[in-house]
Amino acid sequence: KKEVINIPDKTSISSKGYTITTKNGKTYIDGILIVNKSYGISPDYNPGLNNNVKIQAEKMFKDAKNSNFNMYIGSGFRSYKKQNKLYNNYVKIDGKKSADTYSARPGHSEHQTGLAIDVCASDMISGIKYPCVNSKFDNTPPAKWLNDNAHKYGFIIRYPKGKTNETGYKYESWHLRYVGVELATKLYNNGNWITVESYYGITSVYS
Repeated sequence: KKEVINIPDKTSISSKGYTITTKNGKTYIDGILIVNKSYGISPDYNPGLNNNVKIQAEKMFKDAKNSNFNMYIGSGFRSYKKQNKLYNNYVKIDGKKSADTYSARPGHSEHQTGLAIDVCASDMISGIKYPCVNSKFDNTPPAKWLNDNAHKYGFIIRYPKGKTNETGYKYESWHLRYVGVELATKLYNNGNWITVESYYGITSVYS
């Protein structure tokens, strides 16, 4: 039986005065699609990886080569069905409470929007393959490069360090979300990342 998340059309105002509009199972603020623990997405939303994301990621990866990093997408678009399987696997291994700190419940994953990517990397000179899509990547040179440069291509570090109470997720140095260069630069905040939640004045908690 398919789990259906019924998201009624509605409009509300965030704590920072932004208009939150939910229509056809998608929530937007200022033209930005919002998906987190508070705001879900309908199970049948199935856009694949966004074309802008592909183009900007390719530009970013090309420039990363100047720093001798060979970067690539470890995980891009994920359907509701795939996220459901993934999340339930994590719950089996670690229990629901722990899984909720690092994996989105189905219908709440940014990967389903087609606007999020997990980045993996290796070193072009030494051939070292850095840990891929796990917290051992956090203190590596390519993670630092992404932290300092992703915003130039319209990407944000979606779950920054020390902001779990805002995002609902632990720090993920590899998970990038495309929001466009203008907003990404504001959120980059000279290296002291502002979260989407803090910027727009919204929560990220499961109801």
